[in-house]
Amino acid sequence: MTIWIVEDNRADVYLIREALAGAGLQFDAQLFSTGDAALEHIHSLSGHSAAAPDAVILDLYLIKYGGTQLLQRIRSHPSMAEVTVIILTSSNMPNDRRYAEEFGANAYFQKSSDLDEFMRVGREIAAFLTQGRSRSASV
Repeated sequence: MTIWIVEDNRADVYLIREALAGAGLQFDAQLFSTGDAALEHIHSLSGHSAAAPDAVILDLYLIKYGGTQLLQRIRSHPSMAEVTVIILTSSNMPNDRRYAEEFGANAYFQKSSDLDEFMRVGREIAAFLTQGRSRSASV
């Protein structure tokens, strides 16, 4: 499984990778530290879905190009429209959850500052990905 991780916090990237691996998920990760970098890569995809990832783990609050905007671009790109998008953010704001659902995120998970809780969320994301869910989920 190929996963794009769009996250500007290096510590969170490390924790995401460790949590997914600890849950037994076999994956290759491509990291993007800004929404701009991910958007550039999306634009470089050819018209076929072979280059698209299986899933995107996306933070909503990125340094430059925001996660909500990037989610809209993912859903409008022919090669990315059906990719599973999981929001993993520190925000628990109702508007953020509503926008994520409205713009086509498959799941919304809240980051925790507690290590054990963060790892639990990682296990939930791994389970979500392996079960192939297509509807929105929330933690």
